[in-house]
Amino acid sequence: MKLDGQHINRIVLQHAKRKYSFTLHDLLETTSARVYLQSGDRTTVERLGYKSNKVFVLGSVNPNIVNIDPEIRQILADILFTSDGVLSAPGANRSEVDLLRGTDPVVAYHLDA
Repeated sequence: MKLDGQHINRIVLQHAKRKYSFTLHDLLETTSARVYLQSGDRTTVERLGYKSNKVFVLGSVNPNIVNIDPEIRQILADILFTSDGVLSAPGANRSEVDLLRGTDPVVAYHLDA
């Protein structure tokens, strides 16, 4: 998948009456569905913005800042639930996860993981 660190390309194929949406990575997967281009099909490439970000971990675990890498398209669940994620620590209280998003205004979510 070709990324420039800030964007990912999504390919949209209008095939007959169906619309398919996938990334280049999806297209190259050996398990992906086979759809062959035919006369009249339309393809477009959409550039999706994706910026690197951080997760600040505070509370009953060691305070930490975890960078989210746009090249591997990490999501919050990757940071929290992987084997070396912040909730894998023995002292982590999985029922007390607070998520703050945005800047103006900040929206708070309480998660019981």
